[in-house]
Amino acid sequence: MSHSLRAAGREPEGSLQHSFSSTKFSIFSKDGLWQRMEREGVASEYRVDYVIGSGKHASGYLVRIGDYLFQSPLCYYTRLGRYDMAPGYEENRAPDFIRAVTMEPYYATREGRDTSRVHLTNIDPRALTSNQSPVTAAMATRPGTSRRPCRAVS
Repeated sequence: MSHSLRAAGREPEGSLQHSFSSTKFSIFSKDGLWQRMEREGVASEYRVDYVIGSGKHASGYLVRIGDYLFQSPLCYYTRLGRYDMAPGYEENRAPDFIRAVTMEPYYATREGRDTSRVHLTNIDPRALTSNQSPVTAAMATRPGTSRRPCRAVS
């Protein structure tokens, strides 16, 4: 677990055509690690800030959008030597950066004390209003709770 979260560095470059959504993903290095997503003639690029996982089995990616972190819909599977969709995104018809990274308190019964853990919150982009960001939507997912998106640290 000591290598489960690290700053993005040298990662394999590659691409993936997600047939379920007709989305093309590309991963490349250009002054850092970037992911490009193309669907229906629209392309967007996101700089990868963090890598989740040791890389022994797989690596997931976190991108910064504004001051917040979101999980990439893409993973690199080491044993397969290729990129594929992250768990839960396999049959998504419009994969996007919709899983906000949040801190959520939970009760750790083993230790018998409260602690915190990282949690991913799904956001349905179709539910966003024209002036609402994914961050605002993530904050509204659990009214009255302490679940809030994590601020990215520079």
